[in-house]
Formats: sequence, C-alpha cells, structure tokens
Amino acid sequence: MIDELSNKGLSKYITIELIASLVVTAFAIGVTYSALAAGQTKANEKIEKIEVKVHRFATDISQIKIDTAVMKTEQKNMKDDIKEILNILQRSNYTHEN
Repeated sequence: MIDELSNKGLSKYITIELIASLVVTAFAIGVTYSALAAGQTKANEKIEKIEVKVHRFATDISQIKIDTAVMKTEQKNMKDDIKEILNILQRSNYTHEN
C-alpha cells in the first residue's frame, strides 16, 4: 500500500536529487544576483565620483575664464596707463625743448 501511495501524483517525480538541484539552483541565482548588485553599487559609486570630478573641472574652467577676462581687462588698463604716461613724457619733453 505504501508503494501505491508513493507512486501516485507528483510524488513519483519529486526526488531528493530534484530538491537538491532546486536548492543549488536557487543558491546560484542568489549568489549571482548578489554579485551583480554589488557590481552595480560599485559602478554607481564610481559614476558619482566621476560626476563630482567633472563638476569640479567645469568649475575650474569657469574660474579660469573669469581670471582670463580679469587679466585682459587689467592688461588693457595698463596699456592705456602706459600710453598716458608716454603722452605726458612727450609733452614734458616738448615743453622743455621750447
């Protein structure tokens, strides 16, 4: 009678080997998922670091543009000052010669 019960329905297909293989498969899927999730986390961290560096780089470039504009303005002002000094010197030489 026990043989008759064990051969009925799904019980004849479910064996220790099948259960063990399902457990191993589930474990392998879990390990793979964990590894992929860890890899994704590391990739996201690296992306965030790169984004911070890009932002800093863009800020540095903006500051360089501002500094360059200031230097050009100062250079133009110095050039104008030099012209004015040369004009004063030329007028003073002209006045001393006469």
